[in-house]
Amino acid sequence: MNLKALGLASAAILFSSSPMLTQARKQPIGEPKSRQQSKLAVAPIPLEIKSDRIGETIAQFTAHHPNAKCKEESVDIRTCSQRAGVSLAGLTTMGTSCDPPTSRYFDGVCGTEGLIARFSKDKLKDLTYRFYVNEAINYPQSNILEICRAFTTKYGRPDDGDGIHTCDWDMKNKDDEIEQFLSATTQHFKIAGKDAAFTTIFLFDVSPSKDSLGMPRWQLGASCLSL
Repeated sequence: MNLKALGLASAAILFSSSPMLTQARKQPIGEPKSRQQSKLAVAPIPLEIKSDRIGETIAQFTAHHPNAKCKEESVDIRTCSQRAGVSLAGLTTMGTSCDPPTSRYFDGVCGTEGLIARFSKDKLKDLTYRFYVNEAINYPQSNILEICRAFTTKYGRPDDGDGIHTCDWDMKNKDDEIEQFLSATTQHFKIAGKDAAFTTIFLFDVSPSKDSLGMPRWQLGASCLSL
């Protein structure tokens, strides 16, 4: 499983609290160049989403997101999430359809939107934003275009992706190894038997503390998820 698929799997697990939510068949979105083929420059500044960076503390994060609710998952792992009032590059979470949800379908949609951050030993390890698009699984992915444009303005052309359907940026260390990546894509799910498309943006730390299997602890389950 490549880095992007691993990040998407991790994000899917985090937002999968609703029993109605299942991953739909992944739709083709073109042929983005591989990371190995990319000749583009690495992002010259630390990757971030709205001032949130890998390694920041829970106090720093909650200062940016005062409505986020945090909980302890284990001794070292904590998650912070926010479902309503989340926005990014012109995208916003839903309003009246989620307050309260107007149907079983939107109950699942509303539980899938928003942002979620995970911390290990009080350091941010990954951050995911997800916004509902609509019910059509073949919806033209214009929201991705706007997200990609916003990040391209800051980081330059993507290291991977066509900038229209998907876009990724890498931050590498002195040994040319990827330490972090930022990605935007569209995910498709089945909720209450209907299609649902979401714009997903995530910032991911590739090099957190490892367990005995050589993987970040919270990715062990995610690595088994088929995307």
